[in-house]
Amino acid sequence: MIDSTKPIDDATPLNDTSGLKLSKNKSYTLKELEKQRAKEKALFMASLVQSTSALEVQGLEEDALNKIITKFEKEFLQGQYKNRLWIA
Repeated sequence: MIDSTKPIDDATPLNDTSGLKLSKNKSYTLKELEKQRAKEKALFMASLVQSTSALEVQGLEEDALNKIITKFEKEFLQGQYKNRLWIA
């Protein structure tokens, strides 16, 4: 089992293969990486929703879009999509 409190440094292959942008000379915990990945995926998913709504001439208000992003983040960290966090 992976210790989520143990830092992962930039030398880890995850830096090259995950698509995450990691700073040099900084260590990350698994929780930090999970939060960053959830945020990135939430933004991507919200952009799909926004694009579809814009095509339908509905568009989303900024507040509604932020709520969608927050909901996606929670789903990727704790909800039914937790097991899909690292899947493209």
